[in-house]
Amino acid sequence: MYARLRELARGWPRGHAPQAFLALFAQDVRGSTIYVPGSDPVVLANRVQSPSIRGNQIKGPYLTIVVAGEYPEAHGYAPLRAYAQPIFSGKRFVPVDSEFERAVLRELIKLQWTFDRIGIDLTIEKPVFDTLTPIGACRPDFILELRSRETGEIRSIIVEAMGSTDETYLAAKAVTHPRMAQIGPLVCVSPADVETGRIGAIVRRAAGA
Repeated sequence: MYARLRELARGWPRGHAPQAFLALFAQDVRGSTIYVPGSDPVVLANRVQSPSIRGNQIKGPYLTIVVAGEYPEAHGYAPLRAYAQPIFSGKRFVPVDSEFERAVLRELIKLQWTFDRIGIDLTIEKPVFDTLTPIGACRPDFILELRSRETGEIRSIIVEAMGSTDETYLAAKAVTHPRMAQIGPLVCVSPADVETGRIGAIVRRAAGA
């Protein structure tokens, strides 16, 4: 990568520092170090940035985006900065924002088999951008699309992972929930729903299945 960057730097636009971006799968990140399976750790010039939900660090695995560029102390190019996005697993690169959200997604994936047996294809979408509705923008935690193989009918269900009792968090959700309901029936699930295995029944009830 550094050789290619040095080659490109010869024609780099004036006033702009030559940089490259590298995506790495990582099981763990600590401080300025990225721990990559089957390889030596990658040490950055700065701390790795990663989302933190109300002060709690989210566990790996992660998909990390590393910025490489000129670094005087290395007398050349080096990894400078990185952002580590927690993902569901090494097989499913789906972004998650909390350990609870990861648990909810695990239950939704299991639910795909249940719907498949009754002739319904279940697609799970994790939005990374806002969705516009007639009453404002929102970003649901998960959007489920259910398609009947018999009739072709398509329905959408919104699943919100309500894993916190923080007042600021709940107030923000209270504002966006009516907007989410514009997309489809809104289902809010709690840690108790995960612990007791109720998520499947809640979603099936919302789908009328």
